[in-house]
Amino acid sequence: MDIRIDADSPIASQVEVTLNEQEVAAGVARRLKEIGKTAKVQGFRPGKIPPKMLRQKYGRTARFEAVDRLVNDAMPKALDHEDLAGVIHVTQPELVSGIDEGPLVFKFVAERLPEVEPTGYEGVAVELKRVAIDEARIDERLSALQDTHTEILPVEDRDTVEATDIVIASYHGRGSADAEQIHAHDQQIDLSDENLLDGFASGLVGATKGEETTISLEIPEEFGLESLRGTTIEVGVTVSEIKAKRVPALDDELAKESGEADTLDALKAKIREELETEAKKSEENAAKRRLLTAIVAANDAELPPEYVRTQAEQEAIGRMRELMGQGIDPQQMGLDPRQLAAGLEGDVKNAILESLLLREIAKKEAVEVDDDAIEAWMAEQAEQSGQPLPRIKAQFQAGEQRERLRIRLLFDRVLDFVWSKATITEVDALTEEAGDETAAAGDETAND
Repeated sequence: MDIRIDADSPIASQVEVTLNEQEVAAGVARRLKEIGKTAKVQGFRPGKIPPKMLRQKYGRTARFEAVDRLVNDAMPKALDHEDLAGVIHVTQPELVSGIDEGPLVFKFVAERLPEVEPTGYEGVAVELKRVAIDEARIDERLSALQDTHTEILPVEDRDTVEATDIVIASYHGRGSADAEQIHAHDQQIDLSDENLLDGFASGLVGATKGEETTISLEIPEEFGLESLRGTTIEVGVTVSEIKAKRVPALDDELAKESGEADTLDALKAKIREELETEAKKSEENAAKRRLLTAIVAANDAELPPEYVRTQAEQEAIGRMRELMGQGIDPQQMGLDPRQLAAGLEGDVKNAILESLLLREIAKKEAVEVDDDAIEAWMAEQAEQSGQPLPRIKAQFQAGEQRERLRIRLLFDRVLDFVWSKATITEVDALTEEAGDETAAAGDETAND
């Protein structure tokens, strides 16, 4: 086997492989021998067909199949060549000659990632938005706490339904076979639920427990049963039980029940502190994304195009599978996997370049993640999630999963390092340019 390598650029090499006639003949002979074991020729038992007759009848087929096998066998041997060290992607081999006769010659392109020398990652100017917690957000948390401690109690002193009630009811549609498909028995219905069909809750207000009430409903265009969309139907509803919510007052007693504070004021202060911590973390993460975007922009490099394209195709396939896993047909959404892949190439290129730069900065600055750091991270995750530590460890027991975790933690540490060296300016509002970068970074994160 002869290998000729022409380095077109630091990231791509044209590789031409030649197998001489003797190598090809040996491959064809092996394939003919395999065919002869099962081939059927009148007058001969399988495995006893004369070689000359076998070659006359199956020689062309054996040649085609042997060529395919020879190419597949030669590819990994060619990639072991010292001049192809570091190759991460190869194109499909293209046959040049030898399909019918003579030496077999095929070629392919071998791609490797560029060598990058990261610069300008220290002292990068980045804006960090100050955090301001709106009182409305505190009220939302308090309202959610009230919901958590709200009791649902049977109503004993009245038989008529009120707008804030929760009822146990049975209902059935009338007027057509399609309408009759709308039915349920002893279903709990919260009349304050915004997802109820318009008119259902208001139609039950004033209804008497144990008596059937007729409600007229206009079916929306997005209704699940297509035949009823845009129609008006009548539904007979019988309430068998009325319940009411007992919402706790916002007071010191609720604060104590929450287990978070002894007084309402202390609870509000704790909620404010938690919201500030969450918001600061979110703003810091967004600023780190802007920082990384700036570093990538300052260290742009040419990436192997076919590798980027195949990675984008894999990303597109992954997204299509996610949609199908959620019961969504990508074709009905008008999604074309090739167009989706083409649209993802920019994001994929940025992700590859980010990974390259973070790895090289880690080497340059001696940033590492050892086994102790991985164990500490898993222990922290177990404490935060409330899951047993052995279960967390089991998720990262396999070598591949553990290595991915190590790389993820390494990238986090490198990003923390460049953040510690950045020139950070706190602002009340991001400049337009910084805001645009944040939006773009958010899009990239969603695509990772």
